[in-house]
Amino acid sequence: MSTKELAIQLLDRIPEYKMYYIIGILEGAAIPEENSMKNFLKQSCYG
Repeated sequence: MSTKELAIQLLDRIPEYKMYYIIGILEGAAIPEENSMKNFLKQSCYG
């Protein structure tokens, strides 16, 4: 089982009232890292 599959299984067990906190954590983790963002901007601006 992949870590993503495990995370999905755990999400199914979390009560709805706690999802607000989990969503905040997931949104923070989904933000691109600084180096990735710099590379993206270079490609966008000069590509």
